Amino acid sequence: MKTKKLIAILIAVCMTFGILPMTSFAEDEVHVIASVGDWEAFAAHIAKGEYTNDTWKLDADISVTVKVNTTDYPAHATVGTEAHPFTGTFDGQGHTLTVDIRDEYYLNEQTNPGAAPFRFIAGATIKNLTVKGYVSGAGHTAGLVSYNQSGSSVIENCLVYTDVTRNKGANQRIGGVLGHNNSSVITMRNVVYGGTLINSVYNHNVAGGLIGWSDRSTVILDNCLFNGSFTGNVEAFSPILIQNPSIDSILHDGISATCITR
Repeated sequence: MKTKKLIAILIAVCMTFGILPMTSFAEDEVHVIASVGDWEAFAAHIAKGEYTNDTWKLDADISVTVKVNTTDYPAHATVGTEAHPFTGTFDGQGHTLTVDIRDEYYLNEQTNPGAAPFRFIAGATIKNLTVKGYVSGAGHTAGLVSYNQSGSSVIENCLVYTDVTRNKGANQRIGGVLGHNNSSVITMRNVVYGGTLINSVYNHNVAGGLIGWSDRSTVILDNCLFNGSFTGNVEAFSPILIQNPSIDSILHDGISATCITR
């Protein structure tokens, strides 16, 4: 009995002074982005599946320039990969992200789909951000997000002035804000697109002012506006989105909306 009491006392002392390892459950961290280097570190972490659920805050206006011309899409090019989409919260805090993203390498949609500041998201929130500049790439290229891959994502209080050019690829769909809403829910609230959509390839071209393509999904739009322009060769253009017939529903300011179906 004395031995057991002694062991119990020793364990209590060790725990009191932190000698024994203790399991802790820290809350999600908040990371600050104040430079291009911070942005590149942010994108690299997400590409590795690190801190994907955390909150990231933009603390300054920054400019990001990327030229992609190999199969090795650099980690700092855009945020999120198909294997590791961004699932956290990005708060622009009213700052401006200026981008020049030029995807000049292309094999097919499976190896190199889309281009945007955020390439893949899933259940993420992006808010309080202004985006300017230029993005070019294959199908599903967009001014803010290429793919909403799964879950329920929110884009709110965002002004997107990015010019978007689609100049290669088999799936010729581009969007002002979001390229492809795939088997998921997207809510856009207080979002404006004010750039230019340029679809320069001839076959099966479609463009959506807010969303390039949506299928097997739900779209909720609240106080959103297409205030941009479109140019190029096109089979179908909609200021809201191009929808697959299998889309579940579209609500625009609480009212069911019908968009162009392909």
